[in-house]
Amino acid sequence: MQTYAQPLAHVYLYDDPDAPGLDIDEVGGYIASAFPRTEVLPRSDFFTHQFRRFTAEQRAELERQVVQQLARIRVTEVLAGLEGFGGEEEPQDALADSYTFHSAPYQTVLRLLLPDDEIDAGHLHIVFTEAAIGTWREELSLFRLHAICLGSPTIVSTTGFVEALPRPREYEFKRAQLALFGMDQDALEDLSEEFADRTFGYGDARINEIAKGYALMACFHRAFGSTFCADRHCRLYAARTQEELIEAQCGPKAGLCDTHQVMLGLLEQ
Repeated sequence: MQTYAQPLAHVYLYDDPDAPGLDIDEVGGYIASAFPRTEVLPRSDFFTHQFRRFTAEQRAELERQVVQQLARIRVTEVLAGLEGFGGEEEPQDALADSYTFHSAPYQTVLRLLLPDDEIDAGHLHIVFTEAAIGTWREELSLFRLHAICLGSPTIVSTTGFVEALPRPREYEFKRAQLALFGMDQDALEDLSEEFADRTFGYGDARINEIAKGYALMACFHRAFGSTFCADRHCRLYAARTQEELIEAQCGPKAGLCDTHQVMLGLLEQ
């Protein structure tokens, strides 16, 4: 078991105002209860918070530069080779209103905006965003969507909650059948209700439980250098499907496994 623990002095949680139901204060309260010696500070969305420390003139120039940088790293070819799609709509519809970025360059753009006094190992920034993030799998010419990009700062994509993990095969099969015969809105709603316990969609009431789990992963990664767990009921489990994600974060047995409870206790010594 990993025994080295890097104390977390501060955790900053940045809001995603476009994510229906996301309560950054609730997520922050959960992290504060798990890490009682850590100062947990919920903040407004990342860019609003970081830009406000600059003058109006500086902010205008900085915003111009950031827009240019983001335009260069935006993924436009994602629809031609998308892996991990799990949404209710076709990919081009589901992602049309969201920007999609390569994870590492996007993280670099955000990191450059962090103030100098908040970048050491004792500070962890967790940015919730509606932007979709992912990486290319060069050998397959596929773009793989992710829900989280660990590091400084950690990026958590709320769009990734829906799009990065596949839905059950039975759901996709029945939806394909409905589409073949002219699916209407009532049929789609009935299908969504039938699979509600096994799927996650936009506006889902369980968004805060999912967000807590990913924030917890970020904290463990910073504190211990390790993140994921093999226990399907541990909140650090690296879910591969929406069904696994819901079980790990919202199921009746959801919580930290014994091993990670012990690791958490090391921070209190």
